[in-house]
Amino acid sequence: MLISSLIKNLLKSFWGILLITHNFYAQPQILQNIRPITPSDKYVVKNWNSNSGLPQNSINRILQDKNGYIWIATYGGLVRFDGFNFKTYTASEYPVLQSDRITGLFIDSKNHLWISNELGKLIIFDGKKFTDITNKISDSPLNVFQFAEDSKGNLYFCSTNRDLYYYSNGIVTKINNLKSGKPVKDFYYISFSYKTNKDTLFAIFGNHAVLLYNGKVVKEKIVNLPFGFHNQSIYNENGIWILYSLTLYYAKTFDDISNPINLFPDRLFSTIYMKDSSILAGTDDGAVVLIKNNSLETIIPKGKISTNVYARAFIDSENNYWVGTQLYGLYLIKKKFIYTLDKTYGIDELNTYPIFNSSDGTIWIGQNPGIQKIIDNKKLISPFKEIQHNKAKIIAWAFTEDKNKNIWIGANGNGILKVTGDKLEEYSDKDSSLQKIGLNFFSAFTDKSGRIWFGSDGAVAVYDNKKFSVYYPNQSKRNNYRQFIQDENGTIWIASDEGLYKYENGNFHFIPEANAKSARALYIDKKKRLWVGTYGNGLRIKLKDKFISITKKNGLFNDIISAVVEDGRGNFWFTCNNGIFRIRETEIENYLDGKKDFIISINYGSEEGLANIEFNGGCQPSWMRDYEGNLWFPSFGGPVIIDLKSFKEIVDKPKIFIESLELKDKVFYPGDDVTLPSDYT
Repeated sequence: MLISSLIKNLLKSFWGILLITHNFYAQPQILQNIRPITPSDKYVVKNWNSNSGLPQNSINRILQDKNGYIWIATYGGLVRFDGFNFKTYTASEYPVLQSDRITGLFIDSKNHLWISNELGKLIIFDGKKFTDITNKISDSPLNVFQFAEDSKGNLYFCSTNRDLYYYSNGIVTKINNLKSGKPVKDFYYISFSYKTNKDTLFAIFGNHAVLLYNGKVVKEKIVNLPFGFHNQSIYNENGIWILYSLTLYYAKTFDDISNPINLFPDRLFSTIYMKDSSILAGTDDGAVVLIKNNSLETIIPKGKISTNVYARAFIDSENNYWVGTQLYGLYLIKKKFIYTLDKTYGIDELNTYPIFNSSDGTIWIGQNPGIQKIIDNKKLISPFKEIQHNKAKIIAWAFTEDKNKNIWIGANGNGILKVTGDKLEEYSDKDSSLQKIGLNFFSAFTDKSGRIWFGSDGAVAVYDNKKFSVYYPNQSKRNNYRQFIQDENGTIWIASDEGLYKYENGNFHFIPEANAKSARALYIDKKKRLWVGTYGNGLRIKLKDKFISITKKNGLFNDIISAVVEDGRGNFWFTCNNGIFRIRETEIENYLDGKKDFIISINYGSEEGLANIEFNGGCQPSWMRDYEGNLWFPSFGGPVIIDLKSFKEIVDKPKIFIESLELKDKVFYPGDDVTLPSDYT
């Protein structure tokens, strides 16, 4: 408790700092089957500028350290981003920086940050303090704009004054001449790869390509290209890439460098960055592209992001893409794992209620108003349009399937309907029992014995042996029965506006101990536990004969729960009026076991690509799983799909990074010895 209180305000809890979750899987196959997927469908873009946390809009460099922090060089200071907030290091707060106009950054193998600024200073930040090492290297301003490091920790850096240095074991050697004897100073443009290949650095001086090893030029070749501007190159076991006069050239080996191949003659490039086998590039016309195996895929179409020659590209440890611009701040481009089936796919009405996967694989979508279905996992159609031509449109709130594969519909204002093949049959008009309870139905469920349950406003109707029976579990006619579920013992549980009911041994029982007023979502997990989601009262989980409550006070993201489901990968997913959120299964278990009194919810919304963050509930089903295992939920903006192939858990547990510890007038950093007095309180 003592240490806890000391570091309470200093802990930095960040969830795999860049939050989410992305790899190179394709989007859900069903969506691709319905219509072609464009680049803008696959990615979601977020922009930060001086109005949203950055001190200034010019991004000169982007890097990531071993702790996951993103570091950014701007003309307004050195910036660190933890995935949520920006921290700016300025010369006024840290005088050793001497200038806020940061032009260059590099992170070495020791996780030290090398910083160069417009005054020509070279500064190292080791996580504790800033140290100016300029005078150890040169009596003149350095203005370093390029760095590289080999596997032994030796560094190369080059200044805008065309001075090239080799830094080894604290000793600086200036590289004055090429192997041919030509002075480095004679070349107007100098650039080199930011990583070495087998401790060998590739550099290009004008049109002279060289290899350096242990600070010495070991090979040199003339590149047969006209004089031109170049500022970036990449060198690894797969070849050499040179950005030269806005053209991307490639050579398989250094021996081929004299006549490099123009990879994309019809494209002009402004910036490149490679991670693993992927090159992220900005084009001169404002597109962002990904190059793999020397093939190009557009990520962001042209004109969306300003990617001129001053732009910078970066790929982080989770394969998110970053673009820094000269005038418009910082862009984060994330691979989507949340998709919305909207009008571009042919959805008639966006306001979606029940969503149901029938036994033949047809996906039924209830709308306000209307019904659509996806057949053969590829064709979206609108059935019953001709049948309903002269009638009010169906407002479906519930779907279920009987043992004969017929689809039953509970509709709000249209009563109960049955679909047999292409035939739509109405029941509420022809059954005297149903006529007594009206036409408003919100739920439908087929139990293990084949009975079909329907919930209305004030009554429950059960279809069995070709006839309906009507029950009134509660005398209040205002009580809407929202969902049904059956447990392993055969008990039927009912979520209603008044709370939780069960049907057992031929009788209905209200469950006051659940304290589940405005219940609207039911789920039974793999451990056979009943979950109850409510509208405004959080979650209830049944453990044997008692109900455990989880609300916002205990860490629940929202007290409105419209759907509950497990993904089979260690997460529970929930929908609410403010997006989707998930809770790790381990969090739930620790809470239920009394090991923790607080859970951590992780929410997703507009930043993950949701056009409308409000989800519908109180219908049945309020979720479904498709043939690929993806989860579907109804929302105000159309059916929302969680692509579980593209979703990846970043960490099993949240990382806690202690940045510093303040004890009286002292500041301690990771690695420091801390001795507390025995009487310290």
